[in-house]
Amino acid sequence: MWSDGLAKPGAKVLKRETLTIEGARFRKAGLGKDVTDKFLAGLPGVQKEGCDGLITSAKWILHRMPPHVRTVCMEFYGQARDAVPSIVEIKDYLEGPGKACGALLAGLEHLDERYLRAVGYSPKSKRGAFPKWYSLATSWAILKTPSPKPPLK
Repeated sequence: MWSDGLAKPGAKVLKRETLTIEGARFRKAGLGKDVTDKFLAGLPGVQKEGCDGLITSAKWILHRMPPHVRTVCMEFYGQARDAVPSIVEIKDYLEGPGKACGALLAGLEHLDERYLRAVGYSPKSKRGAFPKWYSLATSWAILKTPSPKPPLK
């Protein structure tokens, strides 16, 4: 169901659509449970976590996009322990100086090598190797003041 976003959810319906997906297409063959739960027949923006079961209905609530959105994508090629400081630094910045300027951390996701291979990820680095870990950090903001530059380490 699509609503206009101005009225209460479901008050002004613009369109209704039922998605029918046969079971054989729902999970990608040959993948482990953790990866196939995230596949869900290729539906964008849908992620199922938790127990095995059937999704009998779903509701999407779409909100207006904030005026400023940034996503940082990072490929990591070494051990996870080498990547953690970078992730912590981004999180700390967005919870400190970034938040003071109106930026909020909207999402922080990591994808391991197995998942990247399963979805056919194409590495962006020119290393000629496949990343061990890929992280996405998304923030959105209604900026109050120009964002201060983080200190160089």
